Amino acid sequence: MQNYYKWHKIKQEQNQELSVNIKPISSSKMKQSDISTRKKKAQEYNMDFDEFQQEDSKINQNSDNFHFGDSADEYGIDSPKMKREKAVKEEDNTFRLEIKKSPILEKTLFSFLVKFYNQVQQSKKGQRKKFVQRFIDSTFKTNRCPSYTFTILRLIMPHHDKQRLNYGLNYKNLAKVLSEVFALSEDKRQQLLNYKRPLKDNQQVVGDFGEVVQNVLQAFTQKATLTINDVDRCLDELAQPQNRDLASKEKVLRNCLKNATSEEIKWISRLILKDLNLGINHEIILALFHPDAVVLFNSTSSLWEVCKEFVDPNHKLSNVLRLFHPIKPMLAGRKTLKSIEAILKGKNYLVETKFDGERIQCHVSPESLMFFTRNSNNYTNIYERMIEHVRRSLKDAVHSCILDGEMVVVNKITGQRVQFGLNKTVAMEREDDELCICYKIFDILYLKTKDNKEYALTEYTLQYRKKILENLIDNQQDRVEVIFGREYSDINDILTEFNEAIHRNDEGIVIKQLDTLYYPDDRSDKWIKMKGDYYEGIIDTLDLIVIGGYFGEKSYKINGIGDWTDHITHYLVAVAKKIDLQNPSNSILVPFAKVGAGFTARDYADIKARMRDQWVRTNHSNKTPSFIIQNWKPGEKDKPDAYILSPQNSLILEIRATEIIQSSQYPTNYTLRFPRFEKFRRDKDWFDCMKFNEIIEMTQNLKKKEQKESDKEDNASDEEQDENGGKLKKKRKGQNGEEIEVNRQGRKPNWKTNKVMAQYLDIDVSDVKVESNIFNNFVFNIINLPHEVSLSEEKILLEKAQIEKGIVANGGKKVQNDSNLVTHYIASHYDFKVQVIGDHYKVNVLSLQWVKDCIKKKTLLDYSPRYIIYGQDQLLERNKLLYDQYGDSYYKDVDEDELLDILKSMKIDQIEEEFQENEEFEEAVKDIISMKNQLFKECFPQGQTYCFYNANDKLNSDIDLRYLVDLIQFSGNQVVFDLQDEIDYIVALDYSEAENEKIITFREKNRSMEVITPKNLLNNFGIALE
Repeated sequence: MQNYYKWHKIKQEQNQELSVNIKPISSSKMKQSDISTRKKKAQEYNMDFDEFQQEDSKINQNSDNFHFGDSADEYGIDSPKMKREKAVKEEDNTFRLEIKKSPILEKTLFSFLVKFYNQVQQSKKGQRKKFVQRFIDSTFKTNRCPSYTFTILRLIMPHHDKQRLNYGLNYKNLAKVLSEVFALSEDKRQQLLNYKRPLKDNQQVVGDFGEVVQNVLQAFTQKATLTINDVDRCLDELAQPQNRDLASKEKVLRNCLKNATSEEIKWISRLILKDLNLGINHEIILALFHPDAVVLFNSTSSLWEVCKEFVDPNHKLSNVLRLFHPIKPMLAGRKTLKSIEAILKGKNYLVETKFDGERIQCHVSPESLMFFTRNSNNYTNIYERMIEHVRRSLKDAVHSCILDGEMVVVNKITGQRVQFGLNKTVAMEREDDELCICYKIFDILYLKTKDNKEYALTEYTLQYRKKILENLIDNQQDRVEVIFGREYSDINDILTEFNEAIHRNDEGIVIKQLDTLYYPDDRSDKWIKMKGDYYEGIIDTLDLIVIGGYFGEKSYKINGIGDWTDHITHYLVAVAKKIDLQNPSNSILVPFAKVGAGFTARDYADIKARMRDQWVRTNHSNKTPSFIIQNWKPGEKDKPDAYILSPQNSLILEIRATEIIQSSQYPTNYTLRFPRFEKFRRDKDWFDCMKFNEIIEMTQNLKKKEQKESDKEDNASDEEQDENGGKLKKKRKGQNGEEIEVNRQGRKPNWKTNKVMAQYLDIDVSDVKVESNIFNNFVFNIINLPHEVSLSEEKILLEKAQIEKGIVANGGKKVQNDSNLVTHYIASHYDFKVQVIGDHYKVNVLSLQWVKDCIKKKTLLDYSPRYIIYGQDQLLERNKLLYDQYGDSYYKDVDEDELLDILKSMKIDQIEEEFQENEEFEEAVKDIISMKNQLFKECFPQGQTYCFYNANDKLNSDIDLRYLVDLIQFSGNQVVFDLQDEIDYIVALDYSEAENEKIITFREKNRSMEVITPKNLLNNFGIALE
């Protein structure tokens, strides 16, 4: 082995040039280009060609290297094209996957690793790194052969081992297989299948699958004779395609586990589930293996590449990028608006749309094209149809490249992007004339041109990389599109872009500094993302009732009491389809979502204290309670572990979610995306929960979409995690080289800090009592608030609170986000967002003063010019007929405030200021008002009551009807919207059959009441229609 390092270097250079590991073949079978390459290499090392071939063959036969096939073999693609390529390679026996086990590990017992696992897991957090350091120093001090180091590293970081395919075993299937292997009794089988919940009152070990396995298999303990290679070989066999069925996996595990102790089986189970739960981040382990290992792993996502590269512990990394080894993508951080403004001050940056799709990296060579997810999973078989489109988009100058982008579903007819849940369905099954997959490319990381010039573009600025993209890719509409973004330097432009993105129903925006390089696996302020669901108040909340519970892995005991209900950590929440106050069990509640995020230990304790005696275990009865809609047939994972006994003893939870999405998982046909608990609604009784028809109203404009349950599972399985599947803190390099500890994955948003603007903050109105119904059936959304510099945020919030509480006190509802459900948009001033909402929803935007005056006068006021912030053409044309150029009404009463506004519009500010403190001026105003009111009232009949039956919800949309109602009210008459005594006239509108029957019945009891048409009504007021 004296030439090992020399020839290892030769092989590395071959790999870098050819991008694959090639087993030596005879000259007769080699392509001319391969022969030329090898001859050139032989000359560089002063060797003739035959000698070069001979030595190369010896290395392949005697060294402990792995010899992977080309990228298709390495990642196991099953597409037709790849299958054909595989068949050719297998026939020639030229390219194949061959793993040679280290001889040393054939004799090293697996208990050696078990001891390490236990030491790390049981040590305190601050001590774990020391244990790992000691382990790596002792284990790899004298032997850094790749096959040896690779086997060890993949067994202590199983989640990051991409060379081995998935085992196809989840907790449930693994429990079944282990039950068969050890011929377990039904009781022990059930303990494994239901490891999260105690089946017996005295059962101590629950929650952790590995611990339950060890506890159940204690009687099967063997003498420790299992070697590390035995375990590694077992995992290899489990991952083989021919062992996909459970019977085959049972056979593999039976052969392996017959020589294992119960403790070893616990850790083997965790290896299979890729969840060791050691509590130490993979980057710490890699950095201890070699200082440059993290950089190489982030650039290749391959432990094998790391082990090959750093055989020599003193080796310095030079070439980082490897084609068909996915690079850990650069990620966008999230910041508050204040911090964004500080970060970007004086800088130029791009703003790009944040797509609700799947982050995909594309590796291209003349021979192959592959797609990888952000977690380095090979998705070429899923997006196989996109291969042709990507190749067609690349210009002739491109030999090889690595692209970064997002796969999204696009509606080809409307041009709109569709939610992420349909990606795999459309990509693999349902692409048609309407929906298709589009690859949105926003970056390029590597380029090799046809004239053999190579560029590691991660070392170039974003501005330069965008220019490269522009010159190398031709757009194909709705198929392959380059995202260039928009260049800005003003923080106000960010708000404009963000608002536009929200109105387009996009996820948000990404802000990228133009001078930034591409840093793999880095989440810093170089890229910043703004998403609607990051900012409190943008998404409205829902009040849902608890009807079921699910067991989690934690236990929350209170007051020293412990029972099976302590394990309920997730809740099934529902909406009401029918409420029966006399007999609540006859009510009908419809399951809607499962909620487990946002609860604190105190929240769990509150729920336990109130509901401990209100649960019934589902394993005691398989029947669904009568008050839950009976057509729901939940799947195994959707079925609650417990139901409530009766709805009247349940709780109302306020739930916030990013959006409502279509789903066949629940009988509502909808569910919540990323739901989380906000607070208890102690002010509401059980029957005040959200109603089924309200959900239908909220989702009535959503297009029908197909979404399989597997899509959600695939998405969840591809979420970024550490080696333990947890959300552990990791250390990063700061700008000055210092180590910064950050929470990379799944961190709970700081909802109190990440605020956008004051108008988005939700106001608690649970203690507001309804005093009137003038805003009945009205839904308000406040677009903006006063923005004067002199006003502090506290004063702005105080004004918002007063307005929203006033709305609720007068029968209205308020929401924080715009939607088709909003009937009244309110604003303090005109801005870009006002215009966007007005144009998008074709609505009028009224001033805050209109709300205040309606509340003050306890009646609905006309949409006069003084109240209009942004008006549609129909309203503006209508007001021309009713008001003069100064906003003075031709027909309605005015008060002092209205007259002052009219005078201001006449530009007599100087006169107003001069007489504002003068009593003569005030008396003159009163005289004018009195004179005008008297003249107006003498012209029209007064003292009558007119009924516009059930028409109050039409006033905002029907301008003519609004005009008629205003005319009656402002001439001294009364308008009502329900059938009541003292009605003089019912206005004949376009009533339904049911409404006509009620009116006829009412008239029979009130003979003096008359029916009048709108035309005759106007005639009574002296107004003739043309």
